[in-house]
Amino acid sequence: MDDLQMLATTLAAPEMSREAVDRGRHRLLNRMRGPVSRRRRPRVLAAMLGLTAAAAAAAVVVTTSGTTAPTATPNSPPAELSSRQILLAAARTAEARPAGSGVYWHVKTIDENKKSTSKPVRGVLETWTRRDGMRWDGWNGRVLTDDGPASPAAFQVAFTKLTSAQLQGLPTTADGLRAWIDDSIKRSKTGRVPLGAERTYVPRTLIELLYEFPAPPRVRAAAYRALAALPDVKSTGVVKGGRGLLINGGTADEQRLVFDPETSLVRSVDTTMGASYHRVTVLAAEWTNTLPKVTPHKTLPPGRG
Repeated sequence: MDDLQMLATTLAAPEMSREAVDRGRHRLLNRMRGPVSRRRRPRVLAAMLGLTAAAAAAAVVVTTSGTTAPTATPNSPPAELSSRQILLAAARTAEARPAGSGVYWHVKTIDENKKSTSKPVRGVLETWTRRDGMRWDGWNGRVLTDDGPASPAAFQVAFTKLTSAQLQGLPTTADGLRAWIDDSIKRSKTGRVPLGAERTYVPRTLIELLYEFPAPPRVRAAAYRALAALPDVKSTGVVKGGRGLLINGGTADEQRLVFDPETSLVRSVDTTMGASYHRVTVLAAEWTNTLPKVTPHKTLPPGRG
């Protein structure tokens, strides 16, 4: 390797310590003092000085440009992911998870409700829903029956009641699922859906599809992709339980979602509505073959109405 090649290699290498730089300079000076002809030495020296000046200029460019357009290095911290990147990654994970099987769709949550003029009501809520629509409710460890067998259409998604089979047939693309939810909101028979309610009901329904209903993997993936396409979604970074997202932040109906990026499973959902809020911490959302002992009961527990 001649002198110019050695210098080029040195300049192209990663950042070096001050000692390494001094050793390299010393070696170059020794080579320059060696047995070379009087005619060649000025040319070599000029080349060295020119390359050194060019290296210094390049260092200035890198240093000044780094303040406006930083370049990633092996030692730099990873860039923070956007909400869209986080949700699209969760969609891929959700799509790869097995659908599961069992007799009952079991959801267990810690529910906390607070209305503006009341004290918070907090307890453990459980539901078991059979594929034929029969449903059991549990509250703080007691499994209760309501008023008898439910309709086969036991799953209310947005404003539409679906059977287990219909739930499996929901759209599996983000655009298709969003259009289905929009249509369900428009067709509501309650007459209480105000203009512009999509901003609230669309993300709420998409989140419910991620844990409250036994939606198949491709539908859950579509729900994550539809959330990624919403305009008012912001990442809140790594939080307790996984990744945090803020939806419709600063509005009268604000939602905070936490999910585990390793599994795509929802961990908690907080919904703030003015001075009221509803907090759900998800303990289980899975198929099971076991229904605990049932205690007959005809009225809903406190906080369920």
